[in-house]
Amino acid sequence: MLKKIISHKYAKKIFLISAAALAVAVIILFRPGSDTEEASQKTFTKTFAAEIGSIKDSFTSNGYVELSTYDISFDRAGIISTVNVSEGDFIDSGTLIASLSSEDYESAVATQNNSLDQAKLSYQKNSQSRQQNIQSLENSLLSAKNNLENAQSEYDMVCSIEDAYSDIVIDQKRQALESCQLQYDIALDKYNAEKNSSVDEQIDILSIEKAEENLKNAQDDLQKSMIYSPVSGTIVDISKKEGERITEDDTFIRITSDNSLSIKTDVSEIDISKVSLGMPVQISFNSLGRKTYDGTVEFIDQIATASNNGTVTYEVSISISQTEEMVKDGMSCTVEFITSQLDNVLMVPRKALSRTSSGNQYAVTVVGAEGEENEKIVEVGLMTSMYAQITGGLSEGENVKVSVNLDSSGGKSAMRTAPGGGNGGH
Repeated sequence: MLKKIISHKYAKKIFLISAAALAVAVIILFRPGSDTEEASQKTFTKTFAAEIGSIKDSFTSNGYVELSTYDISFDRAGIISTVNVSEGDFIDSGTLIASLSSEDYESAVATQNNSLDQAKLSYQKNSQSRQQNIQSLENSLLSAKNNLENAQSEYDMVCSIEDAYSDIVIDQKRQALESCQLQYDIALDKYNAEKNSSVDEQIDILSIEKAEENLKNAQDDLQKSMIYSPVSGTIVDISKKEGERITEDDTFIRITSDNSLSIKTDVSEIDISKVSLGMPVQISFNSLGRKTYDGTVEFIDQIATASNNGTVTYEVSISISQTEEMVKDGMSCTVEFITSQLDNVLMVPRKALSRTSSGNQYAVTVVGAEGEENEKIVEVGLMTSMYAQITGGLSEGENVKVSVNLDSSGGKSAMRTAPGGGNGGH
């Protein structure tokens, strides 16, 4: 029996950026300026070409790498006879780990083998007996048929010559014919009943099938008295010794697999509703030059964890589809949960969008080759914090205008929406 362990709580501390500090930074960057501040800001514009690409909506969470751990136990209770591994050993998948005392299981296999042989022998003998009985009944039927045919001929003869035989003789021949007909009918019924009856044969077949099932169960029990490693990995714990009794509920061996890593991350209560099993994610490691790996959500903890400051999170486990030796147990990472993604769509920076005067449509400012500007109403699909999908009103390659405010006093700059204001933001 194999159980993959999924940790439900962090085993390691993850250093998170303070939400309060982040909020302060955003306020400083985007707070409305005073007259003095507005005077110190310079606005310039930048154009972006509408392009075909992939647009995705996502959120991120910090996490860490954890080795996958497997608990292995026997599927049968018994006395441990041999243990072939020690703690700290690295073993390959399929290695025989340990065995239970197998005398009883081997004896059961031998007994069921014998029962199967007896059932087959009984079927063979009964089959031969049935064939012999059918042959005997067939011979009796042929004899009765000959007697009937002879009686029929004699009766026909005495009836065919008028006044040649007395009524007594004719009556005797008729009675003989009726008797032969009765004997033939009886013989035919017996023959057909024996030939067409499959009850006895079915009983013998069922006996063989039952014996085969019992043998398979005994062989399974014998096989389950041995356990093999389901993965390649390192033995980290052995709970029992040779000679000790173990049950099906006892974890016997614990193995960690270097080839099976998972990511643990805490997702806030605000975002957890966006996470689902099988959801694709992208994982990046600061220590590996921000190299990105694909992953899949495989477990969502239903029990929340509340921090001292009142933050509520849920642990999510993620499997990595491809890993390298550089990815080690305990490494910190950033997990990007992709809530929606569209490929090969026309898109522009979200900050290029503005609301029309009616407020129920979006528009962009298109900049021509000579610098002329023209406002166009556009149809918008998926919008993320950075980009917007354009489904109508704009063509690939057209340049759209985005206004940027430069803080001349501090050198800070921030992209702003064109007049009319958009709903996007960095």
